[in-house]
Amino acid sequence: MTAVQTPVAAVVPSPDARAQRLTAAVVTGGLIVLGAVLGLVWAWWSPTRPPGVRIPGGTVQLNESEAFAAADGRFGLITAVVGLLAGGLVWYRRSSRGPWVAAALAVGGLAGAWVMAQVGHLVGGGTNDGKLYTKIDNLPLSLHMTGLFGVEALLAVFVYSVLAAFAVDDDLGRPDPDRDAARRSGKEPLISPQYLVQHSGTDGNGPGLSEQGELPPQDPPYRP
Repeated sequence: MTAVQTPVAAVVPSPDARAQRLTAAVVTGGLIVLGAVLGLVWAWWSPTRPPGVRIPGGTVQLNESEAFAAADGRFGLITAVVGLLAGGLVWYRRSSRGPWVAAALAVGGLAGAWVMAQVGHLVGGGTNDGKLYTKIDNLPLSLHMTGLFGVEALLAVFVYSVLAAFAVDDDLGRPDPDRDAARRSGKEPLISPQYLVQHSGTDGNGPGLSEQGELPPQDPPYRP
């Protein structure tokens, strides 16, 4: 006997899914490009780093001062603003709302913050090289509090999640031509017929709408 193989239909993504994935790719790429631009802003805005001393082991003993905290603080402020704006602006594109865009905010936020730190480090100038036990006056710009890498992604996803939680519609308000046309015509029922009261003055155990007039009520109405 020859086995007959049943052809398997290819799964074609719906237009809505394709729109979400495309928007997710654009959001991720946009946040990365924006991170590169903001790296220049961070390098320009950060204060001059204090000197350090070259010590054995290939490391530099830093002269801790407010300049390091100020550079990290400004990095965190920039990424926080970007995260808040990104989460809010992406939400207003109704056709692409969903998990793909939320994931893009997380991935793009992390990648954008990392690119920002790298660009700021490269264009900020300075060096860690020098003779042993000599003072290095111009240290490079670096992010010391690495936890700040997650600020942008965390705030972007938080804002997006809050807006999704308070969405009026279960479908996150994505466009639906049939539903929108019904709303414009004023013919959309507020309550589905199966949830209407079947018999006024009874306990609701009567037949459904399609059965009324054909079957008697299951229980007699309660009369006190």
